[in-house]
Amino acid sequence: MDGRLLKQKVIAGDVVYGTMISMSRSPRWVTPFEGFGLDFVIIDSEHSPIGRGEMANLLVSFGSSNLVPIVRVPIPDSHYVTMALDAGAQGVLVPYIETAEEVKDVLAAARWRPLKGILARKAVETGELPSQATRSYLESKNQNNVVIIGIESVPAIDALPDILDVGGMDAVFVGPNDLSISLGIPDQYDHPDYEAALRTVILICRKNNIFVIEDAAEVIGLKYKDKKCGSFGDISTFSFYANKQITTGEGGMISVNKFDLYNKCKSLRNLCFGKLNRFNHEDIGWNYRMTNIQAALGLSQIKNINKIVKKKIMIGRQYYKNLKLNKNLTILPPSISYSKNIYWVVGILIKNKKIKSSLLAIKLRKFGIMTRPFFWPMHEQQIFKKMKLFKKSKFPNSSYLARYGLYLPSYYNLNNKQIDYISSVVNNILK
Repeated sequence: MDGRLLKQKVIAGDVVYGTMISMSRSPRWVTPFEGFGLDFVIIDSEHSPIGRGEMANLLVSFGSSNLVPIVRVPIPDSHYVTMALDAGAQGVLVPYIETAEEVKDVLAAARWRPLKGILARKAVETGELPSQATRSYLESKNQNNVVIIGIESVPAIDALPDILDVGGMDAVFVGPNDLSISLGIPDQYDHPDYEAALRTVILICRKNNIFVIEDAAEVIGLKYKDKKCGSFGDISTFSFYANKQITTGEGGMISVNKFDLYNKCKSLRNLCFGKLNRFNHEDIGWNYRMTNIQAALGLSQIKNINKIVKKKIMIGRQYYKNLKLNKNLTILPPSISYSKNIYWVVGILIKNKKIKSSLLAIKLRKFGIMTRPFFWPMHEQQIFKKMKLFKKSKFPNSSYLARYGLYLPSYYNLNNKQIDYISSVVNNILK
């Protein structure tokens, strides 16, 4: 894939997947990223020590793959944009844009290089070029260049309508940490002012036909600010895995707010069979069809979703009541300022490294109590160790959660007597 095809997929309403590399400098990332089915990778040169030479090496590696390499440049400067593209990038993420004038400089470098100065600026502002031959040459040369604009401050949000009016950009990126600092509420992502700022960005983006995709895999029945989770995005995704509020064993659901998106998703999940000739496929799709038995199982639960959610909340609150006073563990409360906990799972975190969760699980099993550990962190995965990735990486929070986090039983038919018994055993072990 190249930048041009990536943009075409987005315009067509397809979902594209990507990730960002900040600290690692290893070109061996290409293999696992391709295996994950990613479409693009962003190489971060703003918040990392990656030098120009290392950047070029990474771009060569990703350039020979099916991934579209995009560089987050250090500052909103046309010279850095040109440098990244000349090194082999097929796009740029430009951070901390605050004015339409900055966007024009970026677009001049990304869309019309090697044209520079007054002529490049004129091309952006008026569309005027020295000749039709020059236009054809530059459009062909720069057709793969993806331009992503970073919106990370209050002035940027205020100027966003003017920024988008410039046109020519492919996506908008919101930097949550910088934005919260600019709002005067550092890292307070539940603050009303932060929520209002995001809503403003979403509203403006929607007016400019930019999609919002919501991951609602674990929040069936949950509300955020009295609005149902799964209703915020143009596309919202849900999971029906075995431990979710509604389960079909495997599989999931996509909800959309437009008929064209509905038809596209419906086609993609069923191999994109042709309308006139079934076996003359219109596009590349997948076999994501759910069996009739699975569908019937899911539909029967959807009818009772309010009852299911109510019961899960009851289970979680009973655990919280029983365990909240234990000074050797942490359990999430029933509610916070902006949302209520629906306890699709009930997790505890052991404090002060009293014992590891693996040992706690063994002790609980002796009492007939089955548990599940937290996910193991990516930087400690065996496959990546074999590939010599994350060699010097340290993520202490992820490591701590993996070793001291544990999910307690929370299946639907669990009763108060059983919850009290499990809680009593946990309290006795962690006293």
